[in-house]
Amino acid sequence: MTKNFPVNEHGIVEGTVSTVPSDVYFFTQNGSPAQIFCHRNEGGSLRVTPAGQIVLDQNCDIDLPPIGDKVVLIRGSDRPSDRNFTKALRWAYASDWREVRWAVHAQTVFRATAYDHRNGGHFQGNTGHEVRLAEGRLIDLVNDNPRHQNGRDPLAENYSTSLAGKVLSYKTRWERIDTDGQLTECADPRPVVA
Repeated sequence: MTKNFPVNEHGIVEGTVSTVPSDVYFFTQNGSPAQIFCHRNEGGSLRVTPAGQIVLDQNCDIDLPPIGDKVVLIRGSDRPSDRNFTKALRWAYASDWREVRWAVHAQTVFRATAYDHRNGGHFQGNTGHEVRLAEGRLIDLVNDNPRHQNGRDPLAENYSTSLAGKVLSYKTRWERIDTDGQLTECADPRPVVA
């Protein structure tokens, strides 16, 4: 079974497993005195769909984490006075979350722009000229231009290639385009792929 993992960047709770009194449930703590109840049936592994949604896969048995492990969860309620505030609606290992958290911004528009063009390390005539390399929703950028660390990523912070014995290079600036049209410079938002 696959369930939605309805989270925004501030709605996720990261906690440390504090007790495992049973093989079907455990408690986690996230700094407040109250522990959060997590049941095996609400856990799973996280993945990102092609549309950019974060989902919780429950298609296989999940092992309960040992004491001291980190988990992420979504509370059953966001009101501290509600009983479900101390119950996990969904939970997963924190390591899964680190791999998928980029998708919180999957529908946000980003832009990559090339600048500081060089030929063999020397300024080119178009050095002052900026070239838009890519622009679109993050999920589309990830699907069309995955981020590689092998030097062949044309949207990388520093890109270079050899052409006719010369090394051509440029730097890349990333910007987030806010809903009001404002540009905010940022790091490359794409996850690194193997």
